[in-house]
Amino acid sequence: MPSRHDFQALHGLFVKALALSDPAAATRCLLAVHDEQLLVGNQAFPLNKARLWVFGFGKAAATMAQGCYQALGEHIYGGLVICPESGRLDTGNILQGKGNHPIPDEDSLASTQHLLELMAQVQPEDLVLFLISGGSSALLCKPEAGITMDFKQELFRRLLRSGADIYAMNTVRKHVSVVKGGKLLRRIPGTRVVNLIISDVPGDDAATIGSGPTTPDPSTLNDAKAVIEHYLPSTSTQDDFHGRIQDLLNKMPHLPESPKPGEAGLPELHTHWVLTPHAFAQTMADLALQTGLAKQTWVDPESFSGSVEHLAAYMSQRALEEVGKGADSLLLCFHGETEVHVKGDGRGGRNQHLALHFALREMPRLSEVFEVTLMCVGTDGVDGNSEAAGVVVDQHTIRDLRQQGLDPEKALSNFDSNTLFNHSPGLIHTGPTGNNVMDAAVLLIRHKPNE
Repeated sequence: MPSRHDFQALHGLFVKALALSDPAAATRCLLAVHDEQLLVGNQAFPLNKARLWVFGFGKAAATMAQGCYQALGEHIYGGLVICPESGRLDTGNILQGKGNHPIPDEDSLASTQHLLELMAQVQPEDLVLFLISGGSSALLCKPEAGITMDFKQELFRRLLRSGADIYAMNTVRKHVSVVKGGKLLRRIPGTRVVNLIISDVPGDDAATIGSGPTTPDPSTLNDAKAVIEHYLPSTSTQDDFHGRIQDLLNKMPHLPESPKPGEAGLPELHTHWVLTPHAFAQTMADLALQTGLAKQTWVDPESFSGSVEHLAAYMSQRALEEVGKGADSLLLCFHGETEVHVKGDGRGGRNQHLALHFALREMPRLSEVFEVTLMCVGTDGVDGNSEAAGVVVDQHTIRDLRQQGLDPEKALSNFDSNTLFNHSPGLIHTGPTGNNVMDAAVLLIRHKPNE
């Protein structure tokens, strides 16, 4: 029987990897000033008499701004970052504005307006750093004319529950907003712009992260219209809100199109990656080897997406293939974001839902031969509408829950995984981490002693 020590070991692995992937430290290491030049990685940008501005948005915006201030200090002329909590960190003369996530609110709107007012002071000879991380889509918010805040909030609540993936969601966001889809670039023509980005999307696509406010947008108004029609068809929205959706669809051909790659007049643009999901997964794998938790590791080269069911089956198959290579213990690290079409009003999130599905559907066949422990966790410290970041389960979790008179199958169908896992020892609570490099799923496989 596997020791529940593996629960603590995987939990500890996650916490250590977060510490080693600190956004402030990672940002600080990228930046320096030398001989009147701003150094960003291996690039140099002459400062001369240029003013250096710093703007940002996202769950990691404040921590990134802290690292930026630590590296550049008095060289920063001014700026503002929009984050879920403001005022906790010292960011010098980079102001902090509060916003809400995952649904934008009046704080998001007011902070965005403040940011735009500061951006209006940027001159063509200035240099602008943008600090961007996941969550920007809700924190940076200003609807196009004629689109109300309450309508936009409800639109994205429904899209969130519809199963729309991040690309579909952001395609709509880019075209109902005055600040997303590269539209911020039109406000600072001729300026040099450097994007420092923490990725929270598969493929590290700068045009998708935070709905790409400072990256030209390849999607179109027609694409956005198609997303709404697909995920919120009239047959499933027979209420007063459907009429408002139809009004938006009628309005969309008349909204401003987002700037496209190659558009004349946009700023000189450079992009640098601060942290990525794959790098975070690799950090966990390296730690597992260093601590002796596993003798062999495997990190998925691609970020996962798609349904929980598809991912669980894929994880199980990869485990069988990799463990067949002979190691006594194997740690597999996956990174990405699943799509969950929520039904009912249960508590939980996609990580706990994935862990529950895996424990019910995939764990039984794996545990016939191996000792199996799985951790599913969000790197931002928040999983859905619960207070947990994620959960650790093993082949005994479902049995233990049933012995308490609980019904895991019912919890799965009601999307109520958190309520169920409150009766298990595996829940992970970190609170907001100030980071966001997607979700991580870590599968620990051991050969049974008698094999």
